[in-house]
Amino acid sequence: MAVPTCSDNPATLWRLPACVGAVSKNLFANLRLERRERQRCADRRCVTLKTLHWLQLEMSPYECDSRIGRRLTGLITVKRLVTAFDRNGIGRGVHSGDFVWTTPGAVEIAGRMSGITNAGLLRPPAFRRCEDCSQPLVLYGRLCGQVVKTPIAELRGCQVMAMYRIALDADENQATAGLDQAGGRGTLEGAVMCPCRT
Repeated sequence: MAVPTCSDNPATLWRLPACVGAVSKNLFANLRLERRERQRCADRRCVTLKTLHWLQLEMSPYECDSRIGRRLTGLITVKRLVTAFDRNGIGRGVHSGDFVWTTPGAVEIAGRMSGITNAGLLRPPAFRRCEDCSQPLVLYGRLCGQVVKTPIAELRGCQVMAMYRIALDADENQATAGLDQAGGRGTLEGAVMCPCRT
């Protein structure tokens, strides 16, 4: 089955009559290694560590959650989160995975999350020095998903777009070879956009 994509084309976004609500969550992560391998590229003289993890994110509402956003609690499950790291598990990385987001109200959202691993964004000149440009054990990224099942009429045809930041609870030495498993905490801030029904 093809992964649903979001209507983030500027022309579509302008043309589509829609309602927007905030999605604001606290995340609690569980990461488990399925596979790892090293790949060498002789012509570029580089070594890349590839990892394949199972990831589950349990969520709870946060203060910016809208009325419709509060209907979207539950679990995000990524069966195949793939990451490519520069040299080892604390080098800069790129990650991607397809997710299924399920809620206690039998809503199902399917989509893709992708981003950068082991980097810090909260640094000068735009912010106070909260992070360095190298920030091991942190995943930053964007997820985009489409409601594919729902008994709730107001969620039919809706999509979710959000940014996430997940900090894993592990030692950098453990992470060097690619984490076997880790817990963690994070934040998710985004929006649910639903087409007008009339």
